Amino acid sequence: MNRIGAMLLEFGLSLPRGHSHLKKLFAWIELQNEVLPNSLVCELKTQVEYYQYLSEKIEFQEKKLRLINKENIRYHLLQTIPGVGPLTAACCVANVADPKDFSNGRNFAAWIGLVPHQHSTGGKSRMLGISKRGNSDLRELFIHAARSILKRTETAEKHFGEWVVNLKRKKSFNVVVVALVVSLRQH
Repeated sequence: MNRIGAMLLEFGLSLPRGHSHLKKLFAWIELQNEVLPNSLVCELKTQVEYYQYLSEKIEFQEKKLRLINKENIRYHLLQTIPGVGPLTAACCVANVADPKDFSNGRNFAAWIGLVPHQHSTGGKSRMLGISKRGNSDLRELFIHAARSILKRTETAEKHFGEWVVNLKRKKSFNVVVVALVVSLRQH
C-alpha cells in the first residue's frame, strides 16, 4: 500500500490512507491508462495484484488460526477483553502455557515488559519508561489493543470508566496507552 502511494506521489497524486480506500483506487487505476505513463500503470497493476495476493494469504491464515483455536476456552475468553482480537488472543494462548503461573495481573504485565524501569542510586529512586523486557510480540499486540480502544472515547469510557478520559487530558497518548494495557491485564 505504501509503495502504491509513493509511486502516485511521484506524479503529484496523493491517495487517502487506509485499506478502505484501496478498492476505489483499484478502479481508479484502471481508468488512468491515458493520463499516467504506461509503465507506471503496469507497475501499479503489479503492486495491486501483489496486495490482493497478500490479502488472500492473510485471510487464509486468519481462518486457519480460528480453526486451530475453535475449541480453546482461553482463546475465546481472551477475546471478551475489549480491544483483544483473534491474533492477540492466539499469541497469548501460544505464549502463556498456564495463566496460573502468574499470581496476579501485575506479574503478567512485568513478564511482557509493561512495568516501569527503575533506576535507584544514592537513596533516590527514579522511575523511567516501561522496561520493555519479556515477550515483545505479546507486548506490542496488547499495546495495539489499547490503542484501538483509545481511538474511540465512548468505547474507552464504557469499558474503563471516566479515568481513561481524564488521563487522556493530563498525560501523553503513549502513557495513557500503557496505563490502559496494564488495566487490560485485570480483565
